[in-house]
Amino acid sequence: MKTRNKKAPHYATQYGATTRSEFTGVMTRRPQAVAISRSFVPAWAIGGAMLLSSAMAHGTVIGVGDIHELPFTPLDNAPVHMAGGTLVAHMDAALSPLQKLVFEENTGSVVTVNQFSTLTIGGGVDLRGIAHFGEIGSLGVIQLTDGGPITVGAEGGFTVMGGTLRNAAGSDALSGLTRQVASTYVHQGGTLDFQGGTAHIKNLQGNGTVNAGFGSPEALVVEQGNFSGAILGGAKFKKVSSGTFEYHHDQGLSLSLIHI
Repeated sequence: MKTRNKKAPHYATQYGATTRSEFTGVMTRRPQAVAISRSFVPAWAIGGAMLLSSAMAHGTVIGVGDIHELPFTPLDNAPVHMAGGTLVAHMDAALSPLQKLVFEENTGSVVTVNQFSTLTIGGGVDLRGIAHFGEIGSLGVIQLTDGGPITVGAEGGFTVMGGTLRNAAGSDALSGLTRQVASTYVHQGGTLDFQGGTAHIKNLQGNGTVNAGFGSPEALVVEQGNFSGAILGGAKFKKVSSGTFEYHHDQGLSLSLIHI
């Protein structure tokens, strides 16, 4: 299926791949190094990155400078590789369990939703690079379900720039992301909403809003960070681990919590 992205490379460079000789018309088997030299693969693609690019060909790839707009340009029913571009939903939309969002390493990518619309991520998230959810001034909602695994790489991180990033009703996927990632940054105007699910954040940064869920019996658990926004809902706040969490509320009072 065609998408707006015209830049994604497709490399057929597996070791021992069968290819046709340009001169003899017979079928030969070339080692990987020769196949690479004849495929004009850029230097950065050699080795592990080359294997990643090959995998990226199986699904939609949204590269640097690309803007993939839903519903005008449908996605392949396979993993969606965010490789530096933008995925925007102009109305309510949902990714299937096969459409896992993969944020590629060494890039920052944007997933955003137009005003008052909701994008449901149903296939999980593989956070290898940097994800920016929403845009400044946005009022859209991005919600995570338990339909796929949540994995975070060593370079993974994310920011809620605007709008709301939340759990879908009855899901705990958001906490699976925030408890693994090195830093969760909630920008002013952005909201992180656990909707009454488990609320555990490894490192909370920023000045936006964190909502554990009004009436929820769950505690908001934070390991460390520096935060000056609003913390709402939940039965209680709990500080864990040996790190320090510093909280500055709206009146400017600074509270540095003792390690618990």
